[in-house]
Amino acid sequence: MKTLKDILSSFGDKYFIGNELNKAKVIQDIDRYDEELILALLSNELVKKHYAKQIGEYTLIETNKLIESFEMDDYWMDSYTKYSKKIGLTVNGRFLDESTEAVLDFPYKDTVLKAGMSKEDVEKEDLLPNEPFYNEVVAAEEIDTLLDKKILVNAKRYTAEGVEDTAEFSEEDNLILKGNNLLALHSLKEKYSGKVKMIYIDVPYYFITNKEYDAFKYFDLSI
Repeated sequence: MKTLKDILSSFGDKYFIGNELNKAKVIQDIDRYDEELILALLSNELVKKHYAKQIGEYTLIETNKLIESFEMDDYWMDSYTKYSKKIGLTVNGRFLDESTEAVLDFPYKDTVLKAGMSKEDVEKEDLLPNEPFYNEVVAAEEIDTLLDKKILVNAKRYTAEGVEDTAEFSEEDNLILKGNNLLALHSLKEKYSGKVKMIYIDVPYYFITNKEYDAFKYFDLSI
């Protein structure tokens, strides 16, 4: 533990609040493979010996073991064991009455919805769109293609004088993108990454006439 603490100390106050180790910050950076932190850890032979595996010419760091080291409070209080002095049922090393983590699981959580790309996708006789789900592991190539850079077409500028075709826009322009939400967001990702404070998306639609096949049953005054 002293070795890990010494490595973290080399980052100054980044992983400490006063003299106390900010374990939540350490765990967060390990979990997201913070390059600077991972390289610092792997540069230490003792850490590499206990928390990494050598596979051919590659070194793989065992982040789960590292995170476990920081999650166990007793490790940092000169204890010889990570286990509590009581017997009971645990999940991921924590007693059930001590667990504060809850995960929302739902169908298709591990997929990306292709969604309607054209009129042919949504204009079906049974009114049910042909919108497949791509599993993030099995269909990784299809997802990469789906989310790859797109070209915006048929751009128009609306001014007080009317509507005109345009091939460019500036930082001062307000944009309205007509198309699939997922593709639109990925098309804007590179340009606006880190600049957006809030996204208000998929607001309740208002239908002039009620359609029985509207799956979400949005409020309609005409009912």
